Amino acid sequence: MSDVKIHNSGTPSAYNKRSNKEKTGVSLGGHRGGVTCLAVPSQIYRPDSLISGGNDGLIKFWSLRTRPEARQSNRRQTMGGRTSRILFSSNEKALGKDTLDVLAGHGGRILCVEVAWHGDRLLSGAADRTVKLWDLASQSGGRCLQTMHGHTSGVTHGRYWGRNTIVSASSDRSIALWDTRSGSSPLFVLRYYNGPISDLYLESRTSFWMTSAGNDGTIGTWDFRMMQTLNGDMDSGKPVTRAHTIRYPLAQMCHANQSSGPVLLGRGVQV
Repeated sequence: MSDVKIHNSGTPSAYNKRSNKEKTGVSLGGHRGGVTCLAVPSQIYRPDSLISGGNDGLIKFWSLRTRPEARQSNRRQTMGGRTSRILFSSNEKALGKDTLDVLAGHGGRILCVEVAWHGDRLLSGAADRTVKLWDLASQSGGRCLQTMHGHTSGVTHGRYWGRNTIVSASSDRSIALWDTRSGSSPLFVLRYYNGPISDLYLESRTSFWMTSAGNDGTIGTWDFRMMQTLNGDMDSGKPVTRAHTIRYPLAQMCHANQSSGPVLLGRGVQV
């Protein structure tokens, strides 16, 4: 599969890793103000596709195929639950030939996009402090299912856990857990860090462990089972009346001092 490269112009492109030569005709363009985040859907369910978020507040679904059929696929723009045709200018026609869908609805630049493992749901966070859940499988294409409010600053990370639980992190120094069946308010708010959240790591959809890192140089490990005890059943789907606040993780460590910058997490390799 081709790798993805972002140019300074805000244009993502694919190139051949083996030959290290950029493929002509695979350059993708159309975001105004630059590309801020990328997500690659499962190659099993949505092969040869790419999702990008931009400073223009738009989320774009691209085809990496150069076949004429892919270029002539339906191009849709979705705002909330309504779908309308995109009207391209002559310049946009030249830059956005492989755009399949454009999702609009955020009121600020897109900071994170995350595709569900089955490829039918998309999670996005933006500078407008909201988390949005999108349906990519509907006939209308890109329908916004839910908008969640609770952060007081931009949403920088979004992850899926289980069937109905979403985890988001923000530059407001908090991590929120949401049940998509319980309304637009979070179930839990984790407040431990003295700086913006720099990374989230969930082992799998069934694991009870989550690791988070902050710009203050600290790392915390959280046990979702502890939250289930506080809430009776975190996966109950009951309406949320008040979010529980948790201030200390199960385990913590100091990676570096506060002046070191953001801490990023990665999965270890078993040998």
